[in-house]
Amino acid sequence: MNIVLILVTCPDNAVAHDLSNQLLQRREAACVNIIPGISSVYWWEGEVESSSEVLLVIKTTTELISKAEQTVTNYHPYDTPEFVVLSTQHVNEQYAAWLINNVALG
Repeated sequence: MNIVLILVTCPDNAVAHDLSNQLLQRREAACVNIIPGISSVYWWEGEVESSSEVLLVIKTTTELISKAEQTVTNYHPYDTPEFVVLSTQHVNEQYAAWLINNVALG
């Protein structure tokens, strides 16, 4: 079972907390870090936009990526929410065991 990190941006803290709670209640993540106050600059509909956002760092397993993506898609207010999966090279053995025991497949 491989551990991955998923990055998702949210428009504000309320959405970030709601989405984090959805992922945790469904056991699709063992932990979600909520990082407020990031600035995003991006292309949207042919224009360069900028906004203040909140970044979620979701800790889960490869087996739960599709379920987590479906939850993000269903509960996120953006038309095109960010959903970027990062592989991990090394995860502390104790932390990995804790994470696996706290998701749906644990």
